[in-house]
Amino acid sequence: MKSIFAGLADIRRKSEPVRKLSFALGFCLLVALLLVAVTFAPSSYFGVAITLIWLLAISAALIFVLSSRWTLVVAPIVVLGLWRAMEKAATEKMNLTDFPLMAPDVRALFLNPRGILVSIGSPKIFFVLLNIAPWALAAAFLYAVYWGLKHHGWKSAAKFSLWHLAKAGLATAGVILLYQTTSLTMTNFIKANDESFGVWSGDGLTKFARFVGVIPFVIYSDSIESDGTKNFLTYEPNVSPPSDGELLASISKYINLSTLKSHMLPNIVLIHAESTFDPNDVFNLEAPVDNEMFYSTPLATPDSRVQFRGPGLANVIGGGSWVSEFEVINGIDSRLFGIAGRYTHASLSAYSHNSLATYLKSRGYHTTVSTTADFAFYNYGVAYGRYGFERFHGSTGDFHSDVNTMVDALDQDTDFTSGDRPFLKFVLFTLNHSPHFCDETYRADYGDAKFSAAASDAETCSLREYVRRARDTERAIGYAKAFLTYKKMTTGRPFVIAVYGDHQPYSFTGDGPVTFNMGMNFDRFRKDTQKRKTIIELISSADNPFLATFDKPIPLTLLPTLISAYVADSPDHLYLPDNLYEFDRCGSDVIGQLTGGSFYGGKSSGISGVCKYFDQVVSSLKKSDVIGEKSHQVEVLASVAPIMNPPDPEPACQVKSIRIAGAGSFYNGAPEIAVSIDGQDIGSTFLSDDHSTSAKELRDVEKDPAAPTHDFTVPDKTSPKQIAIRFTNDLWNSATEDRNVNIHNVLIDGQPFDSSKISFSPPDSGWVNTHGVIQIFGTGAAILNAPFSSACH
Repeated sequence: MKSIFAGLADIRRKSEPVRKLSFALGFCLLVALLLVAVTFAPSSYFGVAITLIWLLAISAALIFVLSSRWTLVVAPIVVLGLWRAMEKAATEKMNLTDFPLMAPDVRALFLNPRGILVSIGSPKIFFVLLNIAPWALAAAFLYAVYWGLKHHGWKSAAKFSLWHLAKAGLATAGVILLYQTTSLTMTNFIKANDESFGVWSGDGLTKFARFVGVIPFVIYSDSIESDGTKNFLTYEPNVSPPSDGELLASISKYINLSTLKSHMLPNIVLIHAESTFDPNDVFNLEAPVDNEMFYSTPLATPDSRVQFRGPGLANVIGGGSWVSEFEVINGIDSRLFGIAGRYTHASLSAYSHNSLATYLKSRGYHTTVSTTADFAFYNYGVAYGRYGFERFHGSTGDFHSDVNTMVDALDQDTDFTSGDRPFLKFVLFTLNHSPHFCDETYRADYGDAKFSAAASDAETCSLREYVRRARDTERAIGYAKAFLTYKKMTTGRPFVIAVYGDHQPYSFTGDGPVTFNMGMNFDRFRKDTQKRKTIIELISSADNPFLATFDKPIPLTLLPTLISAYVADSPDHLYLPDNLYEFDRCGSDVIGQLTGGSFYGGKSSGISGVCKYFDQVVSSLKKSDVIGEKSHQVEVLASVAPIMNPPDPEPACQVKSIRIAGAGSFYNGAPEIAVSIDGQDIGSTFLSDDHSTSAKELRDVEKDPAAPTHDFTVPDKTSPKQIAIRFTNDLWNSATEDRNVNIHNVLIDGQPFDSSKISFSPPDSGWVNTHGVIQIFGTGAAILNAPFSSACH
């Protein structure tokens, strides 16, 4: 009997290669059948069919690569679990942003998983698991290697590994083939059903995502996001851009050229007024509502500093603040980039070559942005660094008070605001974000705003809640005026306040999830049926550069050009003057009534209202290279040559010693700093604990004359151009579980280095607080540039 079993075992052993080869051929056959099935999937079950095919394919791939009786059971369970997690994440994102889970989200999950968890408000346990997972996987891998060597030896283990690598390669090839076919099938399906879903306008993309399911849509979004980004970048118009004479003719219609001359540059506060519009112009009301931002009624007290109040035109409805932010900072229409234009900070920031921020920096401005959003929220922190802002202040202010947000924003960067250089502060409000449910707490503050037609108590109360919040925004703008007026009195420097509404809120447009639109429909009260009108206001103590010819709503893309009119000393030095040509020839909208989508993608849908000068406008914008095909770089374009460059660093003297006095906040260990000179490390050290953890505590950290010191040896005869202090081991889990660095003093050859001259790389990785403490709270570096000593002057 033993000999029979031994013979069977020998036959099984000899047939093992054949069995494995059959398994491989069977997997390939399964993939081929799945590809055919995708093509013939019925329309009504299209998304379900593709989802099932992918669940089967991934399960089969895992079983094939890790062939064992356990894999046969575990693989389908794991695949189903991941799919359900993706479905939940997609639902959460659509509820939060009215925008589907897309391929960039999946990529970001692998590149920056903490950012995605922050964005969707994940429970704390998710962050714990995230920290544990890499170590668990590494331990499992090492154990598998150890077990293989122990039981099979080097040769058998190597043969085993090579065979599994070959199977993994074959499985990967099959999955890639299925991916490409699915992408093509999805594209063909949407072309045949474009009218049914309308993915190029409104909430059609979300509607389509819900119909097909998360896996098919993520695959589809990868192709449209990639193609969409390239639309503008690779599109070659068949016409030449406007001549210099044509540009000047358009500029002179709107800008008083006599005001474009050398002058003291103004401080600028740019205000993103969340979901703000003029209800008097948008709705039929029983009586006008007063607010200094509402342009349809005269100011109660005339103010010559208010140089423009009028309607703005947004390219999104209900939501999508980041789209309007991109357009205001870069001056270019997001719709020119396909679906990537709905995902600006993640998909387009890398292509930004010269924004309003870099334009102003080239003229000597300090540039900062303050927002209630987290650094990691949909790539905000990285994007604003790419746009050229020196400092990014996330989680700033108060979601429930624009006044508090403004106070906090203006209180930041005192080294910038107290210096002799002008500054740009971009402040993003959030108070008027949807929804606008009636709140009995504020009943006494509601006033008597009322629709002219019959309305329910809930509808009337929502209008009054909007008006109440807008008053807070009005007061916040008043605080900025007081702050800048004081700066003008003490320094003589004029100021500019530019205010824009990013879109009308879901509360009153009726789009989006019911958690935002409140389940109510205000269309019967509307005068503005397009739902795109917002507000733009320009307040300045400088000479008014505008002529009274803006008789149409101003697109948000034109705002940075108008702001530059306060800065430029000639028409050639305006920021993107092409936008004035566009406004002159095409009015408020070069593309027409398309919202939240791509002009290129919508061509087949017969979009109306496209300007006949469209190609010439695109040709002009491409020539400007504000957005370009090259990867991100900070550069100053010849067309906007700087009026006032910061002085070049003076020659460096030899440095003999560096002493750093500092401490930091502990979290799972001490913070470590490393010092380098012109890119060459000279040493590192761990800092002691000063128990400062929360953001507020960081801002409040005062200079400590007794802070522990750390000395770094400098190589002989070193004449550095730059010294960098790097924070090497940043760690964060929550507002109170955060590892940070506080540097109280830097002594170069015994002399303190001026902390106001320190910059950070990347810009959003640190700041110098109000007490002069250098704080690094991200994986980055504090940068000290020559000269380092008064002896070098």
